Amino acid sequence: MKKTTRTGTALPAAGIRALGIGGAVLSLAFALAGCAAEQKPGVILSTSKAGYSAVVSTEAGHGDSATAQLAGPLVLGPGGCFEVLDGTGTSNWLVLPAGSTVVDGDMPSLRIGNTTYNVGDSVDLGGGFAPLNEAGLEVAGACALEREPFMVHSTAP
Repeated sequence: MKKTTRTGTALPAAGIRALGIGGAVLSLAFALAGCAAEQKPGVILSTSKAGYSAVVSTEAGHGDSATAQLAGPLVLGPGGCFEVLDGTGTSNWLVLPAGSTVVDGDMPSLRIGNTTYNVGDSVDLGGGFAPLNEAGLEVAGACALEREPFMVHSTAP
């Protein structure tokens, strides 16, 4: 049997296939990493002409599986952001369901579904506490407190 020696950089076909598969895997990994870096915020900021603000989800049904209740007076926090004081006096920031808006008028108000709430009104909200991604926190700006927001998915009449 004759012994052959290879010189240069030529690879056998199996090696070329392996490099092709490895390159594809590496390309996919970079693509997925790029997707993670470009997270959508999932929220918008609704702001009145007077400068009152509320964080509103862009996704229908955001937080529907949560079963916690948050009840207390609707207040304005730092930056004119709508919050709810719970039974302990703790201020809780909100992520309201898609379609909710800040209402322009004489009194700072929020419209959640078909109901309008004024500052000082007692509210009873269903939902739960959940984190926002960094992009969402950036959009929330001054409305974002140091703890997780209460993701509102329902209101009690």
